[in-house]
Amino acid sequence: MSEFENIMSMTETQLPLPPIELRWGGPRYRDDGEYIRSGVMNVRRLEAQCELSKESRVLDVGCGPGRLLTGIIHHLGGIRRYVGMDVYEPAIEWLQNNVAPETPSASFHHLAFHNARYNPKGSARTVALPKPEEFDCIVLFSVFSHMVLNDIGLYLPFLKSVLAPAGKIYLTVFVEDGVEPETENPTDYHRDWKGPLHCVRLNRQVFEALLAENQLQVERFEYRHTNDGQSSYVLGHHGKKFTARVVNS
Repeated sequence: MSEFENIMSMTETQLPLPPIELRWGGPRYRDDGEYIRSGVMNVRRLEAQCELSKESRVLDVGCGPGRLLTGIIHHLGGIRRYVGMDVYEPAIEWLQNNVAPETPSASFHHLAFHNARYNPKGSARTVALPKPEEFDCIVLFSVFSHMVLNDIGLYLPFLKSVLAPAGKIYLTVFVEDGVEPETENPTDYHRDWKGPLHCVRLNRQVFEALLAENQLQVERFEYRHTNDGQSSYVLGHHGKKFTARVVNS
């Protein structure tokens, strides 16, 4: 049996799997094997692009119910440190009650930041962790894709402040050339978007200027290759030596 078939056949994992109602991101994640496989695929991508290893300290912003951590446990067995944070409190509560007791090196934090889609009652306008930490790999899968530029601008100083000197940020976002600075739920764009902040499409140059304002430099850009047509970025501290790579999928 191939590794792919082995993962797809799994119905149990070393960590509890979240209930179906917490597995956002599409109907494919209702299947346990597909849920695990997608987490493992993300881990492999981070290995290749962000030097993720067992020694890494990972901050998973928008962690949901822990799909990336499930992939880490399956693929690597564990890492030095994992911190998950999310504005959606039910996901964090589930992780704290069901996963935290099984993973001493992991912790989970609810972020009370206002988001019209995932935390409409939230009032916080700052992003913080309970204690100062540094991370080698910061991950934001489908986070900025549901945020307006003003809110993204409030996240970026925090991300820079907790990024280790040689660390990398991996994020996905809807960006295009030649469009308005931001458009919520654009028509005729990949699919039919419904509800607050279902899709926020950004002007690529405006977004990258915001990154530069926060002393973050683009090390890799890959166009429209992931969920629903999102593009991905790998970022590092401004001034760090690197070889830039642009991939047009």
